[in-house]
Amino acid sequence: MKSTLLTLAVASIVTCGFAQDFHSNNYDISVFRGYKDLPASKSSERTNTKTRVNQVFPGWYTFSDKLNGQFTDITGQPVTIPGATLNDKTSYIFSNILNKLGVSGTQWTQVQSHDAGFATIVNYKQSLNGHPVAFSKLIFSFTKDGKLDRVQMKNYGTAAPLSPSLSKEEALTAAKTGVPITMLDESKIEDNWYWFPVPSKNGYELRPAWKFEINGRDERMPIELKGYVDAITGEVLYRTNGVKETVDVTVKGWVNKQNPLLPATLESLADLEITLNGASYYTDTAGFLSNAALSAPISATMTLQGKWSKVVNRQASNITPSYTTMLNNASNIITFDTTAPSNSQQVNAYYHVTRVHDFMKGHLPTFTGMDFALPTNVDYSGSPACNAFYTGSAGGSINFAIATAACNSFAYCGDIIYHEYGHGINDKYYQSQGQGGMDNGALNEGTADIWGLSITKDPVLGKGSMKNGAIIRRYDQAPKVYPVDIQGEVHADGEIIAGAWWDVGINLASVDTMAQIFTKSYVHTPDGANGTEGDVFHEVLVSALKVDDNDNNLVNGTPHFTQIVAAFARHGIYLLGDADIVHTDIANQPANTPITINASLNVSEPAFLQGMKLFYKDRTVSNWDSTLMTASGTNFTATIPGFTEGTLVDYYFAVYDNMSMLNKYFPINYTPTSPASTNNIIYQFGVGLDKMMGQDFEGTIDTAWKIGINTDNATTSGQWVVATPVASYTNGLITQTGADHTTGTGKCAVTGNASAPNLPSGTADVDNGVTTILTPVFDLSNFVEPVIEYFRWYSNDRGSNRGNDVWEVGIKLESSTIWPPVGILESTNRSDYSWRRRIFSVRQLFPGISPLKVQMRFVAADKIITGATNNGQSTVEAAVDDIFIYDKMNAMSVNGVTAAKATIFPNPASNEIHVRLQTAAAGTVSLTDISGKELMNATITSQASDYVFPTKTLANGVYLITIRTHSSVQTSKVNVIH
Repeated sequence: MKSTLLTLAVASIVTCGFAQDFHSNNYDISVFRGYKDLPASKSSERTNTKTRVNQVFPGWYTFSDKLNGQFTDITGQPVTIPGATLNDKTSYIFSNILNKLGVSGTQWTQVQSHDAGFATIVNYKQSLNGHPVAFSKLIFSFTKDGKLDRVQMKNYGTAAPLSPSLSKEEALTAAKTGVPITMLDESKIEDNWYWFPVPSKNGYELRPAWKFEINGRDERMPIELKGYVDAITGEVLYRTNGVKETVDVTVKGWVNKQNPLLPATLESLADLEITLNGASYYTDTAGFLSNAALSAPISATMTLQGKWSKVVNRQASNITPSYTTMLNNASNIITFDTTAPSNSQQVNAYYHVTRVHDFMKGHLPTFTGMDFALPTNVDYSGSPACNAFYTGSAGGSINFAIATAACNSFAYCGDIIYHEYGHGINDKYYQSQGQGGMDNGALNEGTADIWGLSITKDPVLGKGSMKNGAIIRRYDQAPKVYPVDIQGEVHADGEIIAGAWWDVGINLASVDTMAQIFTKSYVHTPDGANGTEGDVFHEVLVSALKVDDNDNNLVNGTPHFTQIVAAFARHGIYLLGDADIVHTDIANQPANTPITINASLNVSEPAFLQGMKLFYKDRTVSNWDSTLMTASGTNFTATIPGFTEGTLVDYYFAVYDNMSMLNKYFPINYTPTSPASTNNIIYQFGVGLDKMMGQDFEGTIDTAWKIGINTDNATTSGQWVVATPVASYTNGLITQTGADHTTGTGKCAVTGNASAPNLPSGTADVDNGVTTILTPVFDLSNFVEPVIEYFRWYSNDRGSNRGNDVWEVGIKLESSTIWPPVGILESTNRSDYSWRRRIFSVRQLFPGISPLKVQMRFVAADKIITGATNNGQSTVEAAVDDIFIYDKMNAMSVNGVTAAKATIFPNPASNEIHVRLQTAAAGTVSLTDISGKELMNATITSQASDYVFPTKTLANGVYLITIRTHSSVQTSKVNVIH
């Protein structure tokens, strides 16, 4: 049994295992974690939304919520709105425009209005029946001359008549679940409860929720937990940790201006406090102070504190280092003393905090949220070592651990200081806009990195932080891509958006220009819940294009449209990022016949769509063929040439925007360049195949099939069984399938079934080991071109330790006592919430082998990883169905294949149907209607090979004859015509 609390420790974000804010305990819980896997369920509503928007804003671009179809972002040519003031204009918009789009002005309350110079932004929050809606927002953007040019919205719909049944005290107890608090400073629940949107495939359910805040410490460091508890069930719906892991006198200090690997240089200490004759003065940006009213000699007290930073020595009773010296001359150049209680890392921290503040003010001149002496705590000891973090409590602070044998003090690393300060900017800027802070953890971490990289202009973060030469992160290597590289851990996921911004700088050949676009995009406060990174990153892209645009036309390429779009696309963030394809895998096809493949494509904004291509190939060749699909509304069609018998074909779809840039692949999470172990399986089918034998798990299972073997060590409740699967869900998202592949209502092999449908997803999943299916040995010696096909369902990322475990499918020769190395068929940690066909040629795996006798195994695992969080346990579910073996359609007869191709006649039939087996065998033969309802059946015995079904009383129509033996299933259509 596992908890579904996500507590990932992602070592891949650094090149060694040190701890810092990037490795802090992950207390994050979010019911939005599976949001990216939910299909776009309201395609008609999205189309209707686009139509309605264009009625009130002709020519505007529209992006819609994939779950409820409401607009999330509309923008276009600025329009004049009647009204003398902003309040007049927004009132007019509500009363005369948004009401036509289903938005009621009575639900929205203004929380902030901000003039950024180049734009004015007005922010609103939603309330229903007097209760705020979590994550709601409505933002109006006006041009400098007062015209409306963008509206952003998160509107989760209406609420059912629900109210809390849990007290605030009970909710607070639930909020602390799984949190090892060693010292509690403060905990509270807001008096007014909230509506919290819980996503599902059918939209959002608004639940009453208590909003909580818990401040204290765990065994490692401070924690600042905020979130929401379901006020009826007590479920923690959302929880995040707010702790995010510088007379005439010139004052200078020895600092590492770039990183500790380069020699220290003597730099001016700007905005530093100096006390002369009991009065406080501050140096200017050059570290210079002049006061004509004072004369030398004079005593001066230098304090490592200024307008923007207050350094605290955590090793010396939390004092702020200072020292007193005499100014004996009219002009004095003083180097800040680094003898105890001061030291060089403290001087370094002061310098860099002041530097990043001034950089920030140069880009956000009207923002005053960081205009105070930020507590800069240096050299704290204890756990965790090799660490730096930002905390928003008591106004905010940044914190740097003392050096150890493994690492230098991070206070020596300017870019780490800028990163932590960047969290402060995110926190305070979004608060200043009425947003309460930046919610999305990945966005928070990624933008914090970019504050640092914008100053250093170096894609490597944390040079010199570790004594073994390791660094924190870098952005000059293979890109992290959405959604393939989403891990549910904020630092790792933040590399996607940070990489996109860095590549904007590369494409523009100017980090400075990138920084201008990056900082201006803050005005639109893009954001969203943890788990909605796809929507959040898309919102950032649109914001970047809007603030960069200089002619109110997003699609004409001016001034940097192409460079920005290309940079974000490299990381899987596209203008058509909400594109959704509906496609049913095509069946195995006849030989030498053109093949038609259909799909429907839905996008919020067709203006950015160029088209869709189908890519396909014979699996024996390396090069892909492609064809542009023909569009008819949202339906796309392509016809590809036929293939010869026995060919196996792979195919996928690719969507292109109006700049001819590839935007998205389908199936979801498939990319042609990714390794198979981290990729979804593409669509596949066979050509000219004849089904010879197999297992659909519907009838009696022959003992030659081993469903669970003696060496399995997984907990019994999660081992393989053959049954009608019982669906399980994690936060409303499917985890274990509730339908087999064959009929949707029948049986399959599945890793355990819970005793009831509504039990938690971890009730009967794979636990503490492995569980295995062994097939019989298949004698394929007389097959011409044997092909094995199966369908599988696999899930390992809807709980803790996402993606830890591997799904394995192997095949070996009967003569071998050892299974081949894992990976000969499948070895993947990629979840795939669908019945996915897998089909392959046996002779390509074992060329020249005779006799050809093979056996397969299917292994699902949830192995114990000692020392990992929750022992490395994941929520693992798997299912297998319809394991069949084919041969070429016109192959020679196959000896030794039980029930090989029965003859069914006459067809059409009137009074009776005959079923004649070539070889007598034990099994069943049944007649069903087209829906699968059984009408007649007979038991096959070794004494008879001819069976008759009377059809005189049946209505005219199509029926199915299904013949099952221990190793074979054959289904044929027959027509009854009287």
